[in-house]
Amino acid sequence: MNISEKNAELYKALTAALAELTNPARTAENPFFKSKYAPLHSTLDAVRAILGKHGLAVMQSAQSSEGRPAIVTCIIHESGQWIKSEPLVMKPSKDDPQGHGGALTYARRYSLEAMLGICGDEDDDANYATQPSKPKAAPPKPAQPTVATTPPSATYGPDYILRSGPHSGTKLRDVPVEWLNEQYATTSVPAWKAIVRAELERRKG
Repeated sequence: MNISEKNAELYKALTAALAELTNPARTAENPFFKSKYAPLHSTLDAVRAILGKHGLAVMQSAQSSEGRPAIVTCIIHESGQWIKSEPLVMKPSKDDPQGHGGALTYARRYSLEAMLGICGDEDDDANYATQPSKPKAAPPKPAQPTVATTPPSATYGPDYILRSGPHSGTKLRDVPVEWLNEQYATTSVPAWKAIVRAELERRKG
């Protein structure tokens, strides 16, 4: 994190703004997690008015790091003082405009939320973490290997188009690999886990 040499006014305004900020409304649905999340535009709408009230504004710039897209989030104060994040670098699933655009949108949302201390997702990680002993208590689960080793049907192959979530309208083959890894690690839906695993293995191969 980088910050301007003079920062007293920035800190005063930022502290006041953060006290008023709340988590953005989760208006989009993820059918696989059966949860909701706040899309980027909703998050921006939720924070701009409060930041502006305290003489603050947020800027995000797209950069490139070793050929990979990256996002830097900067909060500026009317005094000229500022605070800036380190680049959040993403690895796009495909080296084309669609792949880079999807990765940048994903990075913008998480970088902005991290800078402002807000959260636009339901805590699926907590649900996953509260039951770590279940696989150990019942290791011989016949259904689990069946799902893991059964390839998804053609309907849910690489060309399957996501219908909701941060990558709605994007083919499975074009979403960032970081997002797939997160989905695989946190989902409790066996069918979706198998689909994500198949796509990850396809990319490795």
